[in-house]
Amino acid sequence: MQPAAGPWRHDAFTSHHPGQTIEAAHPDNFGTLDDLFGLLKDNLGKADAFITSAEYQLEQAPSGDEDEDDRRRLHVEHLVEAAKYAVRAAGYTAAEIDQRRQRDA
Repeated sequence: MQPAAGPWRHDAFTSHHPGQTIEAAHPDNFGTLDDLFGLLKDNLGKADAFITSAEYQLEQAPSGDEDEDDRRRLHVEHLVEAAKYAVRAAGYTAAEIDQRRQRDA
């Protein structure tokens, strides 16, 4: 199989299921539009969860402990990065849905 375009084939980015790479969630690996809509909802749900968690972390008052505040900042950066990947994946999935709908019309 050829490496896929987009964020699907990033070696350092894996799904939240141990041993499953993001390539396994590539839209070409899903057979039906229902499967693609499921993947789209999953990616949007992940993005929402990451953003909600980052918002919560940002709302917390500084602890006064520099190490703790640095850890929290790094955690927020990680959550924002993960949300960005989930939104990109949702965008690629939506594009795949559009292509398939046009092709099948």
